[in-house]
Amino acid sequence: MPGEDQQSAIARVYGEALLRLSEARGESELLLAELQELARFGRERPELAEALFSPLSDPDRRREAIERIFRNRASDLFVDTLQVLNARGRLALFPAIVEAYRKLLQEERHILDVHVASAVPLTDAQRAEISALTERLTGNRAHLLERVEPGLLGGLVVRAHDRKFDTSLRSKLDRLRDQLSQRTSQEIILARGRAS
Repeated sequence: MPGEDQQSAIARVYGEALLRLSEARGESELLLAELQELARFGRERPELAEALFSPLSDPDRRREAIERIFRNRASDLFVDTLQVLNARGRLALFPAIVEAYRKLLQEERHILDVHVASAVPLTDAQRAEISALTERLTGNRAHLLERVEPGLLGGLVVRAHDRKFDTSLRSKLDRLRDQLSQRTSQEIILARGRAS
């Protein structure tokens, strides 16, 4: 099995090829939905993932199963993609290929993943505000990936690309604690200097 960097590179090559084909057919969003559905189903049903994605499974039997299960129930591009991956022994990379394709499609559509952690679920107004801010700062539309973390003690943490915007009370308390700790250290050093 190739190393992680090589797997990412291979997944990206497949993702780029899929994007070209799906865009030419006008099926980009449909293909993404089909790919993500199979990836989700594989995560929820490990026995399916083992049978379909394991390099130890017999490729001929897998080819027949792919045809039987998916042909005429999913797009031809989706089924053909699975067959090519099977024939080339790349089905184990399926989740990475799906993620590469998703990211490339989002780049093409000027959509940016924005990870939002909040103490309580966001309101529609907050979602709209974060989306508007993302578009203003980056020129991209936001795809919000929300997570509730009660430990944030209020506020929220927004991360897009490598930029992190933290307005949580916990981060403010941590900064205040650090400042107080530094001041206390300085006072101890000064007091020690006066005592000697």
